[in-house]
Amino acid sequence: MAKKLMAVKEVKQTIELNSEFGNTFQFAAIGMALVNQEGRWIAVNKSLCKILGFTEEELQSLSFQDITHPEDLEKDLEFTSQLFNRKIESFQIDKRYIKKSGEPIWITLTGSAIWNDDGSFRYFIAQIQDISLRKEALERLADRERLFRSIFNSTFQFIGFLDKNGILQEANQTALDFAGIKLEDVGGKYFWDCYWWQISPETQQKLKSSVARAARGEFVAYEVEVWGRDQIPSTIVFNLKPVFNTNNQVLALIAEGRLIQDIVEARNELIQKNQELEQFTSIASHDLREPLRMVKSFGELLQRNYSQKVDEKGKKYIELMVSASQRMGNLIEDLLRYSRVGNDLTPVEEISLAELLGEIKGLFAELIDEKKARLRFKKLPVIRARKVPLQLLFQNLIGNALKYQAPGNFPVISLEVEDVGSFWKFRITDNGIGIEKKYLEDVFSLFKRLHTNQEYPGTGLGLSLCKKIIQQHGGNIWIESELGKGSTVYFTIKKN
Repeated sequence: MAKKLMAVKEVKQTIELNSEFGNTFQFAAIGMALVNQEGRWIAVNKSLCKILGFTEEELQSLSFQDITHPEDLEKDLEFTSQLFNRKIESFQIDKRYIKKSGEPIWITLTGSAIWNDDGSFRYFIAQIQDISLRKEALERLADRERLFRSIFNSTFQFIGFLDKNGILQEANQTALDFAGIKLEDVGGKYFWDCYWWQISPETQQKLKSSVARAARGEFVAYEVEVWGRDQIPSTIVFNLKPVFNTNNQVLALIAEGRLIQDIVEARNELIQKNQELEQFTSIASHDLREPLRMVKSFGELLQRNYSQKVDEKGKKYIELMVSASQRMGNLIEDLLRYSRVGNDLTPVEEISLAELLGEIKGLFAELIDEKKARLRFKKLPVIRARKVPLQLLFQNLIGNALKYQAPGNFPVISLEVEDVGSFWKFRITDNGIGIEKKYLEDVFSLFKRLHTNQEYPGTGLGLSLCKKIIQQHGGNIWIESELGKGSTVYFTIKKN
């Protein structure tokens, strides 16, 4: 005991004699201590006492083993032994001390040794930094990372992270399980060389060019067929999103995929059903038109050759028969047009509205001259649409504007087009008979007619056909009208 007291006294005298070292030791911002071979504190500074909650005297009655967390003691003793035996010159570890209050505290311990001139061991120097706040922050960060990874791996979507060169850094468990692979099978590879995309060289090449586009800052999305487990093809909606840094430069890419195989199968089935329905409609309409043509032809023959041989009532019956067969033929034609519009698989193309409306004006040339009508078209752009449905749309709307006029009125019809962002907005105005407000919605219903065939002939399908065409082009159609003063038909067509 006297020997230990002499050692402590000697150390204190050394610190006091070297005032510069003494000041550095006592007032250092981090905890500092001198520790003997048995692990007892022989000198401690104020910072260490503050960190651990002990007084200097209390610490000097203890060893570092007494206040080291049991789970960290073995590691600490191993490094201390290596330092004492000169196998290492110093060490640094993160460990836990037990404060006077009994609360554990995380610290970083840096240990080194001082040797006497004869090479014998003198004491250990311990430098202790409180890292409890940093540890708490790291724990919170680790918790967030676990939460993120849990969400990342449990989402129904396939998600991957790529560097801007297209090398796969990470893929979620959903994407890996879908293919029956592990991350090590694909991590670090160019994305287009990974299992999912090996379904065909064309698929790989398209992805490669898409990655290049995304790396330039473009959002890319398309529908594609990829390999699932056991090389079973499945269709996904795939997109690439660039991630930008603070300088607006592309830092990385997020790849996302959503399985839509059930939607594709339903869509293909619907297409097949529509094709079957269209074929049936075509055949049925052909079978209907043949007897109608015969009825009409024989009715016209009766009118021409036998009208002098029947009385006035007979003439009226023949006239009604011919008229009814004509209307039935028109109805069949309109029904065919209506059924085909929704199934129009012709490509979207650039259409000059000036040229298209010039053609339509030519179709109505005789009626325009007869009614002394004026048609005004302003600022007609080139738009992207399906040509045949668009032609039917304008034929119906302009035809209606010419037809629904009061006797003796001179039709004035104007068409204006406005660019409203992602849509073209059209306005066709006429000075016709107008529509009562209560019928403004009904006029778009199938077979809905507001007038008798004697007043204004028709089948009641024109505006229904227009609505279907507009919906096919991603837009809306509506009418504003005042009875006796005219109508304005508005409709929009999506640009893309």
